[in-house]
Amino acid sequence: MNRSINKIINELLEDKLFYFSLSIVITVTTIFNWNANLMEGILSYYNNFTNYFINGFKYNGNEFNNVYTWPMWGYGLVLLIKSKLIIIILQQLLTLLVIIVVRLYLKNRVDKKSFNLVSYLLICSLPWFFFQVSLWPYGISANLLTISLILLSIGVEKSKLNYVVFSAISFGIMLNLRSDYFYLTFVLATVIIYLNYFLKFSKKFLYIFFIGYQL
Repeated sequence: MNRSINKIINELLEDKLFYFSLSIVITVTTIFNWNANLMEGILSYYNNFTNYFINGFKYNGNEFNNVYTWPMWGYGLVLLIKSKLIIIILQQLLTLLVIIVVRLYLKNRVDKKSFNLVSYLLICSLPWFFFQVSLWPYGISANLLTISLILLSIGVEKSKLNYVVFSAISFGIMLNLRSDYFYLTFVLATVIIYLNYFLKFSKKFLYIFFIGYQL
């Protein structure tokens, strides 16, 4: 864990210009898109779960009528924070962490030209930064999915059990925010079975991932 933190710190220090520019982009997009309201039509459903938690898990049937999108409880927990400013800061910080992780992952896997191109595309992903300024679960869930896939890739590639464990935890938390990715579990499991069978990776990775997504 300390080694991972040190890598993140070193990455920030080594490429200060990139992350300074990125911080400016994130700040500007946050200011200009502050009043955006994505998925406003179903935001009240998430607030219903927030109230459910606040009321000590006391169920009121009327609160959950006509709720068509599940699961809701994950982002309902996030909305317990109450402050939009704090939630948006947390969403943007998670986005920043994902960008750091992506760059660290690619650094030794692609040539410098490709790496610079990806970095440029990341910093120019204005729609993504705009989306993070709204109260919606996809910003967090998509970031968690990205982290999960990278950690899973490293774990399978290097036969590192701890990476697979953290990948499964990240994936499990994500599914509590949005269930849209549920079937992706089976796709990933199929890929791991293939790798286990043909490349002889440890089969315990598959079991751990199946258990983790249910957390």
